[in-house]
Amino acid sequence: HAECLFKQGDIQLKMGDAKAALIHYSRLLSEYEHYEDVRGLLFDQVLYQTLRAAILADNLEDATAAAQKIIELYPNGPLTQRSRLLLGQRLVHVDKVSEARDVFEDLVEQFGQFPLRAEVDLALAHAFEQESSWTSALTAYELWLETYEDHAERARVEYALAWVHDRLGNDERALALFQQFVRVHDQHEFVPLAQNWIADYYFNRGKFKEATTAYSKIANELSQSKTAQRQQSILMMAKCQFRLGDFAKVIAFLAPIKNEFDNSEPADKDFAGEVILCLGDAYFAYARQAKPGSQESVGRASAATNAYIAVLSVHRPNRWEAEAWGRSGDLEYYLGEDYPEAIRVYGLALGFNEVSISMRSQLEYSLG
Repeated sequence: HAECLFKQGDIQLKMGDAKAALIHYSRLLSEYEHYEDVRGLLFDQVLYQTLRAAILADNLEDATAAAQKIIELYPNGPLTQRSRLLLGQRLVHVDKVSEARDVFEDLVEQFGQFPLRAEVDLALAHAFEQESSWTSALTAYELWLETYEDHAERARVEYALAWVHDRLGNDERALALFQQFVRVHDQHEFVPLAQNWIADYYFNRGKFKEATTAYSKIANELSQSKTAQRQQSILMMAKCQFRLGDFAKVIAFLAPIKNEFDNSEPADKDFAGEVILCLGDAYFAYARQAKPGSQESVGRASAATNAYIAVLSVHRPNRWEAEAWGRSGDLEYYLGEDYPEAIRVYGLALGFNEVSISMRSQLEYSLG
């Protein structure tokens, strides 16, 4: 019967119902507290599963109690170290980093070298990172890489080390490490993230051709890139081309994504708003390249209007609505046909609470 309760709890845990699993584990621990044979055979495993279920149920109090019970009853048992590691990792996750660090440091002090030492040292380095103690995190990650040369988590630590260098402002070192990561661990799931950092590095320095090439790898070459990562990289490629003045390429990059959003509700409306706003800006800039009043100019200006309308009325709410209203005002002003309408639209843009100081200044200038 006790084993049946245990297996029922495990089934519930595998099915993702941690609260139901906790009920079965708790019943087992309560009903068989005084049965020595059951205690000897099952209780350490039940307490460990209780800890796991409590963590999944986001019940830190029960998780802590289960971990303490394991430590108290089985101080040198095979599950004690793993239990304390799990508890510490959960504490980091809920931003109780100093408490987590105490758990990890106590483990190292009590057991010295033990099978889980690499995971504990890694969790301790991660705790420093969570606290934004970048120098301590840097030292911890570098020591970990020196100590555990063949560990399965080595690639993740190399990525973390590059990220910490970025946080410390060591951009050139971070660039070298991210480039090495992409080259050495080309099939790792973090490669698109590392490649995006490299592309952003070039973009932020105005090297838009190099940035386009780097973003293109995420969009077109990396098999591990997710749909959102591909779309984001295409948007950034378009922004590079906008700064290079090739508005036709911007349109070629973004129009297919806009069509996807028009055919199905976008999951991230802020991203959809940004894509379509950028597309509208490209049409607007492209219109200004044509002869004023020409068919090309009017057609492109109309496409820009449609894009801005999609941002401020079709795919709302999103954080780009105020800017879309402002751009619509710019378009009315450029066309020079309806200044009262431009004034009205600028006023609508200024009515948004989240308008930045720089954008508000530009709107007020345009309004004047």
